[in-house]
Amino acid sequence: MSRRLGIAPETVRTWRRRFLDRGLEGMHDEPRPGVPRKITDADVERVIVKTLEDLAGVRPGSAPNNAPGQYT
Repeated sequence: MSRRLGIAPETVRTWRRRFLDRGLEGMHDEPRPGVPRKITDADVERVIVKTLEDLAGVRPGSAPNNAPGQYT
């Protein structure tokens, strides 16, 4: 399974164990150690929507390398 999906065998074992222990609820990503995220899901969504709107109608590969707002 891991080879077919291109992931580590330990990852497959982890997700399988979570599913067997908690069913579908176990499939949600668990909190990670360290400093809490500073960016919210809403922030991520806004960036994705804005990016897709900015690229609407642009042919793949035709966008300039230094598009407005892109870091150099």
